[in-house]
Amino acid sequence: MRSARISLSTIGLVALACGLSAGTAFAAEPGSAADPARNVLQRAAADGGTGPVAQPEEIIVTAQRREERLSRVPASIAAYSQERLDIVGARDFTDVARFTPGVYIRDQQNQIAIRGLASNAGAATTGVYIDDVPIMARYFGEGATSSLPYLFDLDRVEILRGPQGVLFGAGSLGGTVRYITPVPSTTRMQLYGRAELAATQDGSPSFEAGAALGIPIVEDHAAARLSAAYADRGGWVNRVGYTDGSVIQRDINTRRNTVLRGSLTLTPNRQLTITPAILYQDRRNGDLDSFYPYWSRPGHGSYQQANSLPLSDDDKFTLGPVTARYDAKTVSLISTSALFDRTQRRFYDGTLYELTGYEAFQGQFVTPRGPDLAAVGIDHFVVTGQIDDRQRNFTQEVRLQSNQPDHVFQ
Repeated sequence: MRSARISLSTIGLVALACGLSAGTAFAAEPGSAADPARNVLQRAAADGGTGPVAQPEEIIVTAQRREERLSRVPASIAAYSQERLDIVGARDFTDVARFTPGVYIRDQQNQIAIRGLASNAGAATTGVYIDDVPIMARYFGEGATSSLPYLFDLDRVEILRGPQGVLFGAGSLGGTVRYITPVPSTTRMQLYGRAELAATQDGSPSFEAGAALGIPIVEDHAAARLSAAYADRGGWVNRVGYTDGSVIQRDINTRRNTVLRGSLTLTPNRQLTITPAILYQDRRNGDLDSFYPYWSRPGHGSYQQANSLPLSDDDKFTLGPVTARYDAKTVSLISTSALFDRTQRRFYDGTLYELTGYEAFQGQFVTPRGPDLAAVGIDHFVVTGQIDDRQRNFTQEVRLQSNQPDHVFQ
């Protein structure tokens, strides 16, 4: 896909409103030497996430459940701040995985494999956390998938490579991915904004807009942060009839994301901090990005697929965590309670699978043109496959940890 992108990007809403940062960029072919975004993130990952676009101070991570500089963590970690993700145009974890060595994501299933560890059945092999709350799902073949947050209004994304069972429990055999959200400051105002408008050759336009505002309510004691974003990625794949290639629907592979988040910081005294929050995300994919080479001409911007029906995927979730932290002289007591409520509905074409069986579907009745429905006498009959996933998790974690980094007991 070749695209021309006009973007507005800034860390502050004031700069966004004044249009202080505006430019035009033409995207190179992904993976080529001329792709600056890929080169930047690859170098950053090679440095553990602190590459040539690092902040003046080294990034602080919580990979070991306590704040420490990335260079002091004895583990293989890649960490990307929101600023770095904006610079390279990363919008979801698929973009991050593309630039992080040892990390792969099966896009349609949202299945993350770190160092080659993955499974299509049972517990996940990669833990997915928003702050200290796990949101990954158990897998069962092509059924359940995991939900992944959109990359907006985050403090950073951490990727921990290797087994993490000691600190993150089951489901982290291959590693753990953590989305760390910003905490409202009780002493200063926080501003963040992002907007983008893009045109795709031989496809439909894309746009994105989002803003976040954090304000102290009572200095040193209470603060709030609100953020909202909407992104609409235009499609470039057309759905055609498998017999004659006639266009049935254009630009079907759209992706729309709506993200809303609110959080509070309450500090009644110097020892106690309470941070309740709520996060809502609604993701809607119109169809798959795949196309049929038989009907397509990629060199001329023509991408066609001949599926019998649209294969849409709608996924929404609400996460409500409450974290309370009490800092004593030598130890901290931390409690995290959270409710994760998710609903997903996606469709697949079950015509040949239902009427001929899996083996026949995989071989005899699939042609370069598409599924050969006429071969089994059902050219005007389509079986719609529908998968509904419902995930309701209540998580409660309490931990006691040392405030002294060099103490023998942590």
